[in-house]
Amino acid sequence: ALSPPPPPRRFADHMAGEEQAMELEALEAIYMDDFERLDDGSGAPVFQLKLVPETGGENNHVSLCLHVEFPPDYPEASPPKLKVKPDHGLEDAQLAECEAMLIEAAASDELAGTPMVYSLV
Repeated sequence: ALSPPPPPRRFADHMAGEEQAMELEALEAIYMDDFERLDDGSGAPVFQLKLVPETGGENNHVSLCLHVEFPPDYPEASPPKLKVKPDHGLEDAQLAECEAMLIEAAASDELAGTPMVYSLV
């Protein structure tokens, strides 16, 4: 059976942009004040999320910032670029371990081709 040709690149870029915009809107609604857009809107979306463990109302003694950049072909062909940055209470080795786990999960077949930031977090 013949498969149809891939859509023109501009259409694919447009669809990726639409998916990225919807994911950004959802993340901003979920994380509210812990979501910060860092780009100027003219290039690839760049943002960070402040992440704290769910502790059932207890004081949090640790937190980190997840810096995320969407490549032009995300989510269809590439995972987001991820960088874990210190915020409070975590050592460099712990931050590096978190970052490695996130990058590995982002490259997994399970999440490939789908909006994944919320799933990763």
